[in-house]
Amino acid sequence: QAREVGVAPSTLLYEVVVCACGDSQLWQDALVYLVEAHETGVGPSTRMLKRFFWSCIKAEDWEMAWQQALALLVDTLPRWETTPESSHFGLVMKTVRGEGRWQIALGLLDEMRRLGIRAGVQSYDGAAMAFEGRWQQALGLLADARQQGIRASVHRTIANCAQEAYEEAVVSQPLYGQGHARRSLLSKWTRALDLFFRDMDDQGIERCRNAYRWALQACPPYYWQLALHLMGRMRLESIAPDAAIYREAMRVCGRSKD
Repeated sequence: QAREVGVAPSTLLYEVVVCACGDSQLWQDALVYLVEAHETGVGPSTRMLKRFFWSCIKAEDWEMAWQQALALLVDTLPRWETTPESSHFGLVMKTVRGEGRWQIALGLLDEMRRLGIRAGVQSYDGAAMAFEGRWQQALGLLADARQQGIRASVHRTIANCAQEAYEEAVVSQPLYGQGHARRSLLSKWTRALDLFFRDMDDQGIERCRNAYRWALQACPPYYWQLALHLMGRMRLESIAPDAAIYREAMRVCGRSKD
């Protein structure tokens, strides 16, 4: 319609279109307009890139989406002589999920160093998200961020920790007796969370109330013992629970059949 009425292409016009496509999860259309914005000399702007990368995170066909996002970041933007920002790298890292994809996240962090782009909170959070099933390596990554004064979040690492404990317990579940399987999962989950917090101490990552809130969020349904275990750890460490902590604990306990 803009072309029909003779409206000249502008950065603002393409930002509106790309954002609309991104909000509608039409990442392929957003990519088309990104390319068109470049060809007409009005883009891509930082806002366009952020919206496109964000739409790739939520894409249903995320396997194709993350590959296109990665290609745009490391291949296309350099050819366009456009320097991406730290937040762009973080968003792309969040699209890169699945087994073995953590190497890509590390490669992107190396590329940021090569380009002289300082990694920020979003970059490290995105990288930690890619470490599915490798929560100890993700903890090392977050410790590196903390040493640089970057307050990267630990919630993704806790989620990875919980997922790893769950998958290990499911694999080792005996075929006889649901009760035994439940105790096995509870034991593995408890050990995993205890080891997670111990490694936080070893790597100099400060424990905080939010870390426990995220750990509670990672607790599986019906496992109220885990919620009580984490609340007990907080008391021992003189960390006072707030309303959010109590809500999460009550949510876990409230789903219990016991």
